[in-house]
Amino acid sequence: MISETIPAQLTGKFGGYEIPKKFLLLSEPFTLDNGTLTQTMKLKRKVVLDNLMGRIEELYK
Repeated sequence: MISETIPAQLTGKFGGYEIPKKFLLLSEPFTLDNGTLTQTMKLKRKVVLDNLMGRIEELYK
């Protein structure tokens, strides 16, 4: 359902290269407590990539 709905909503508003093709649903949100957000609520990209790189790479095999 997600892989059909999101692209359908974004088509025409964004270029094809801007529309996600694959999705990774997480059971735990990004929070200050789990170390994925800074005090100013910005994403700590390195932490997220360190934690999720294996799962991200699996999407594109």
